[in-house]
Amino acid sequence: MTEPRELPFDADHLDRYLEAVQARDVAEQRRLIDAHPDLAEWSDCVQGLEQLAQVIESPLPEMPLSESAVIGQNFGKYEILKELGRGGMGIVYHARQIDLGRDVALKMMTAGIYATEDQRRRFISEARLAARIRHPRIISIHDAGELHGQLFFTMDLIAGEDLASCLKAGCPPQRSAVELLQTVALSVQHLHEQGILHRDLKPSNILLDEAGDPHLMDFGLAHGDDRDTAATATGTVLGTPSYMPPEQALGHIRDIDARSDVYSLGAILYELLTGRPPFVGESRVGTLLLVLEREPVRPRLLDPSIPRDLERICLRCLEKEPDRRYPSANALAHDLSAWLAGERIETPEDGMLQRLQRTIRRYPAAGYRCAVLASTMFFVILRCLFRPDYGSYYLPVILGLLSWTGLSVFWEWRGRRAPEDRWIGYAFALTDVLLLTLLLVMTENAEKATVGAYLFLVSVSALWLDVTLLRVTGLASVVGYASLLFLSADEVPLHVAAIMGVLILGTVALSEFQVRRLKFGQRLQP
Repeated sequence: MTEPRELPFDADHLDRYLEAVQARDVAEQRRLIDAHPDLAEWSDCVQGLEQLAQVIESPLPEMPLSESAVIGQNFGKYEILKELGRGGMGIVYHARQIDLGRDVALKMMTAGIYATEDQRRRFISEARLAARIRHPRIISIHDAGELHGQLFFTMDLIAGEDLASCLKAGCPPQRSAVELLQTVALSVQHLHEQGILHRDLKPSNILLDEAGDPHLMDFGLAHGDDRDTAATATGTVLGTPSYMPPEQALGHIRDIDARSDVYSLGAILYELLTGRPPFVGESRVGTLLLVLEREPVRPRLLDPSIPRDLERICLRCLEKEPDRRYPSANALAHDLSAWLAGERIETPEDGMLQRLQRTIRRYPAAGYRCAVLASTMFFVILRCLFRPDYGSYYLPVILGLLSWTGLSVFWEWRGRRAPEDRWIGYAFALTDVLLLTLLLVMTENAEKATVGAYLFLVSVSALWLDVTLLRVTGLASVVGYASLLFLSADEVPLHVAAIMGVLILGTVALSEFQVRRLKFGQRLQP
């Protein structure tokens, strides 16, 4: 046990010094320290304890109230009745405006008086933008202000629930879904005519009243001509990944325009028709990658009852390139109206090249492999046409390429039927290594540049973002290359084989480094 430390001065001197600190008598403090120098080493501790006591004894500033604490309480001229919902920045309550005797939706900042300057600026900007809008299908603002350091504004109170909650019970009938989205599209067009981009269109921001009519809400990410852009600088990814267009997913804020909101409308239509958003990943970053790189599954594959024209309308909204989308929300509403009336829509059919591009992006694992293998077969067949005597030599190669293509399609099909099966990636990788090794053995290419394809396969396996799969592919490539050397009739110099092995392992290490960086970025995402 540690022996208690003996004070180098009388305890009475310490008591008098503490009394001088509490009385804020600086002169007495200095006199005591001059008379008793050993007190100096205790002065910082005493000062710190006194400051801590002041903090403990002082009343705490007003905190953001919990739901149970505010229900039934008055907030200025509003009586809070119940909580309606909350998001990342605000809480919405059902409140009664006492002086006018009307019910309103009261929105406060979640952070309360502890909100940052940026959060306060965005909240005020949302209120200003919403106050500019007067439309029967867009929720209007009645009042705004600040009370006890808490920013707030009040809006129309819509008796009903949001579209996201309704979709949990199942998809609405197709005509009802189209009518709903047409109404929302016309509301969005009104916003655009007022110089406002919503930038966060999604089912949870669409309220349905008791008659089932939609009302657009939540302008927390909206952008207007006079909006402060400090919080929306280039490189900032704002919004909900499953409903945001590629340019917004990239953080290219300056590229966002009316066609970006059209994309989000298409994502809502997709969910209305199929019961799911067009892209859902395992994390925020995973969803963003799908938005940037993949094509959505065709709605008719999920529900064959969806009419082809309606599918074309939906997919045109979800084009990666803004120029290929509807130029405005009004143009989208026009095509939806034409579909409802049984008239011809203006969306053209895709050409063969566009359909091929869509297919490859929709099924990338098999799509890109088939494209590469088909190109390889083309050149092999072309070679045989010019040199028919090579036909017997290249026939096994063509059969091997066809087998590789068929297995790739099979694994893609199997993965689509059971997306939770993580072994599909291993099946792809091992099939690639095995078929490549067999083709190299058949063509006796052990000492030619084509062995560099092993490096390509390792890099491709990194796209699954699975470190274990990457290592398995690397190990399989080393084993495959060693088998090739063993079965080859040509003698490959030892230093060449060693260099190839080092290149394979080096590619694994570098690819693993990049995968870990990306996965670390996923963990940092909210």
